[in-house]
Amino acid sequence: MTQVVASLRHLAGCVIVALAVVLPSARAADFFWQDSGGDFNGLFTEALHWTPGGGPPFTTDTATIDALAGGSYTVTLNANRTIAGFTLDSADATFLVDGITFTVNGSSLLNSGTVSLSGGTWAGTGSVSNQATFEVDGNSSLLSSFNNQGLVNVNAASILNFSGAGRTFTQTSGTLDVTGALSVLSDGTFQWDGGALTGNGVTLAGGGHLSIGAGSTGTGTVTVNSINNTLAGDIQSGQTVVIQGTAGPSELEVDSNVTNNGTLEMTSTSSGNATLQ
Repeated sequence: MTQVVASLRHLAGCVIVALAVVLPSARAADFFWQDSGGDFNGLFTEALHWTPGGGPPFTTDTATIDALAGGSYTVTLNANRTIAGFTLDSADATFLVDGITFTVNGSSLLNSGTVSLSGGTWAGTGSVSNQATFEVDGNSSLLSSFNNQGLVNVNAASILNFSGAGRTFTQTSGTLDVTGALSVLSDGTFQWDGGALTGNGVTLAGGGHLSIGAGSTGTGTVTVNSINNTLAGDIQSGQTVVIQGTAGPSELEVDSNVTNNGTLEMTSTSSGNATLQ
């Protein structure tokens, strides 16, 4: 009997050791991208590209891509991943999210370099601060608060859907260039404080909110083409708000004391109507 108990204890110890080998460490770590065999290009899940050892980053870890390679390189997110924080701070680097989901439940600092969101989703409870270049291709989604002070390009034939209660896309400065479409919906808010909206501008596409900051210097166009959208703040010089009832009803509910210092345009067709209330 004593021998059986001892054997069981030995077996339990082996199981615990095996689990310790298979499962990632629960301790939070800060990981930094590095070359592997002299090559800075690589997949996010490749352990040899991360320092210190123990990578790649997992749920409680942060990831920083700041290596200067003397030439361009791409870090490709090759599997859905959740981490606690992210920094991109190398003009040489492109971070590619292609058709999958990157979740960051902490701050994301995009200081330099390029993010390429190609049919992918950027999500998480953390906010994104962009002073770099943020390229959007395909049908992509942004489900985290976002502050743009750099360059955002929504390229031709591409859609960026921004949504989520409590989520705000703040155009602070820089340029938001929309050759495709940027749709704010499902209780997402577009905060218009500065910078330039170029191309097709921003569209409130159902349950979206437009907030214009006091003294906003932002220029460009916001279009309303659906119902249940709201406006808070005065329309400033150089700003155009279009309520477009073309394929159905479009509604914009405004605060009681909104002043129009720019352009407010209402258009409709036989199949749609535009309402300001």
